[in-house]
Amino acid sequence: MRPQILRSVISVLTILLVSLACNISSKVTQPPTTSLSTQEQGYTQPAASLSSISQSINATLGGKVELLTPKGDQITLTIPPLALPETTEITLTALASPPQNPIANTFFAGVMIQPDQLKLRLPATLTLTLAGQAPGPVPMLFYVKQADLVLPLNKQVRQEASISGNLLHFSTYTSGVPTSSEASTQSEQTVGQQGGSWQENLENTQALGEWSNTMQSLGSSDAAAQALQKAQQRLREQIECLFDLECTVVPLDPCGEYQQQLMQYYQQAVLFGFDPQDPLMTQLYSELERVLNECTNRYTLEYNHAFTVDQGGLHQEIRVTGKVLFNAPMYGVFDLGEPLKFQGQGPVDVAISGTMTSDDEVCTISGSGKHDIVISGELVANDLGEASMDLTVQETWYTQGSMTVVCSDGDTQTVPLPSAGSQSFPLILPYVDGADYTAPNLGGVQGNYHWILHILHSW
Repeated sequence: MRPQILRSVISVLTILLVSLACNISSKVTQPPTTSLSTQEQGYTQPAASLSSISQSINATLGGKVELLTPKGDQITLTIPPLALPETTEITLTALASPPQNPIANTFFAGVMIQPDQLKLRLPATLTLTLAGQAPGPVPMLFYVKQADLVLPLNKQVRQEASISGNLLHFSTYTSGVPTSSEASTQSEQTVGQQGGSWQENLENTQALGEWSNTMQSLGSSDAAAQALQKAQQRLREQIECLFDLECTVVPLDPCGEYQQQLMQYYQQAVLFGFDPQDPLMTQLYSELERVLNECTNRYTLEYNHAFTVDQGGLHQEIRVTGKVLFNAPMYGVFDLGEPLKFQGQGPVDVAISGTMTSDDEVCTISGSGKHDIVISGELVANDLGEASMDLTVQETWYTQGSMTVVCSDGDTQTVPLPSAGSQSFPLILPYVDGADYTAPNLGGVQGNYHWILHILHSW
């Protein structure tokens, strides 16, 4: 084999590889999309104050519903991505007068959220922004469970003119300022609430924790400590039940309600200050980690690139195949009001075959190697409000591999594949299993880039 033939093969390959990596950024044109946080998705500002508003919220994207009441108070319900079991029309109705409840100083009449009793996979946030400053020392948001019982929302945040808290289902909610006596009585009644679903039991436990915080703020330290102790004990019993085969049957597919239960229990245990070295917490964390690894928003991006090169006596076929696993983690990294973030990486295979002709000599070319792929991005909505993946795909071509050149004179040489470096380019795919995108190449390279999305599990 003449040295100039081998140099020519490598030189042409290098130029073409750079062309392959660079051309794609101008070829992958996408439909218009909008990168939205859940604070924007599906949101329409009401033109004037209303008593009721209805809005369809996409189950995948989540979104926000806002209602400006005739009194000037603003009610905001923020739904995180994947919290709804399906795309749902949600209605907020401002109440003209407070529902019957045990809090005498009910300064905000309340809001009814429908569909009534709809259970959520992830907590939503209800925020009340008042036209004036909230009265009293400890304003709170309540779920009106019965005429004589209200449960404070979990993780309440109080500011001068706004109060917010988390809820696990839709119902009727109001706001008021409890006295020490009312807080103590409601805490005791909450302790007596037993039975029902795990969500209801957890809701009662969370309410006890909030009553403890409230009584502490009102100066009732002993009562606050007792309420917190009861809440901690109740949560411990609920977690122990989860690992008792006579109490809980672990489903074969853990990626639904069982996963929700693990996540909610762990988050509440951390909020209640459970010792992370406690054997029960270690067991809970290990099980949660196992389930999340199996279930949390798992996808693959399949590569099926095919190129043909005919240039300077070189004829070459290049095939890029393989699947790269990526996901959108939620636990520990997902913040309410932010879009889901995608991340993942892995190699794909490249195969090369062809010939190189120079004067009267013909050389055959064959080789194989790996491309390293890094995927990042976020969940977006297009102009129609449909969910899409806005991905950035970073490809480093020929991170490993070799190419063998065999010429007609019998000479054979094996050389490393020439690297074309790392290139990043955008790729937007609809959030649909099997969605694919094909983009042509130009210049001295014919053929297409081709990606296919596979949704392994979306929770």
